This record gives sequence, structure tokens and C-alpha cells, in this order.
Amino acid sequence: MGESFIKINERLAGMLAYVLGPATGLFFYIGETVSGNNNRNVKFHALQSTILFGGLWVLTFLLGIISFLPFMGLLIRLIDLASFVAYVYLIYSAYVGKNFRVPIIGDACHQQVYK
Repeated sequence: MGESFIKINERLAGMLAYVLGPATGLFFYIGETVSGNNNRNVKFHALQSTILFGGLWVLTFLLGIISFLPFMGLLIRLIDLASFVAYVYLIYSAYVGKNFRVPIIGDACHQQVYK
């Protein structure tokens, strides 16, 4: 088990990459890349967090613009609920050392980081 660029356990760093979504994801991804430490597990979690939660934020924002349409509010709430469940599960899986891949996004992140 390695360390991240800020000298903390890679599992804790992977977990922290999800805490503020794209903000902490970018922080850890850029930090690992620039520092030369290049811990692949931390980079995977950071990139997955950035893409997944950044995309969900954008989707929720765009749906909020058209929220006057029937059932759009319900759809937004369902996306929020799914986001929260994913958030909790991804933090847990990073902490226990499992590189859970979100369908489609996780595979692309894995290919980018482990190429």
C-alpha cells in the first residue's frame, strides 16, 4: 500500500477524492500528476469522482432549467438520491481498498490511469 502526494495512506486519499466531488477529484488528480508521485489508485478514484459527480452536477443544473415541465422535479430528486447512494458507496469502497468501477465512466477512467 502506497501513499498519495500529500503523504497520506492511498485508501484515505482515494476516499477524500470523493468528498467534494469534482473539486477534490481534480485536486488529487492534478496533485498526483504534477508531484510525480503518480499513485494510480488515487488517480483512478480522483478521475472517476471528477467525471461522475461533475457530470451529475451539470445534468442536474440543466434539468433544473427545464424544471417547469411535469415530473422534472421528481426526476431531479431521483438523480439526487442515486448520486447520494453512489457517493456513500464510492467513499466506502475506496476506504476498503476496492477500485469499484462505475459502469462506462469507471472503465474509461481505468483505461486512462492504468494505460
